[in-house]
Amino acid sequence: MRNQAERFFSLGWCQFDFDSLLYEWIEAALAPARETVSVEANACWHRYQNTWFAGVNVLPNDAQGGVGNSGPLRGEAIDFIETELGLRNFAWDTAQISVCFPGYPQPMDGESPAKGRFRRDKDAAHVDGLLPVGTQRRRHLREHHGFILGI
Repeated sequence: MRNQAERFFSLGWCQFDFDSLLYEWIEAALAPARETVSVEANACWHRYQNTWFAGVNVLPNDAQGGVGNSGPLRGEAIDFIETELGLRNFAWDTAQISVCFPGYPQPMDGESPAKGRFRRDKDAAHVDGLLPVGTQRRRHLREHHGFILGI
């Protein structure tokens, strides 16, 4: 885990190998995640001619990261967060779900060709927490994160 910490603190990110504990959580969380994406209340998050479900905080997980019958989040990445980042016993935020469906990316109504190309060519690259503000839509850090765990 020491190499992971060196990588994280020098690059700002690190990647973990397959983890059976996390995989068990994924298997248990998959059905609730799919249901959440398909409920009518979340239809507003479908974008680009229904080829993308926007990454929004809609997974119905609890404060330990559990969803459905998954139990709490566990595994090497979670151990890393606790030991290397010193974050223990915190309440997990409601997790984001983002789904690319067959045919993604499609143009969005009113989207400029340049914006569409950027989204396509850069995989919709952005930094989570930087939000457009004002008429100039200049980006400012408005959502601070201790870490972002991507699964």
